Amino acid sequence: MALGLEHVIANFCLFSITLFASDPVPATLTAGNVALNWILVWIGNFIGGGLLVGGVYAWLNRGPEAYRD
Repeated sequence: MALGLEHVIANFCLFSITLFASDPVPATLTAGNVALNWILVWIGNFIGGGLLVGGVYAWLNRGPEAYRD
């Protein structure tokens, strides 16, 4: 979650399935569209996992008491 790559890696599988299952390759599956998808997914992972989940954990553990999960 720290790197924000889990959905980007999952998309590798989806794009591979699309490439191998389709004949011919869909015209919309271009390098630009793949890069745009990965960028948007990375931003979503960063906001959702990094800021929202990480922010909640930081807020819960801001005091001197023991760690809470």
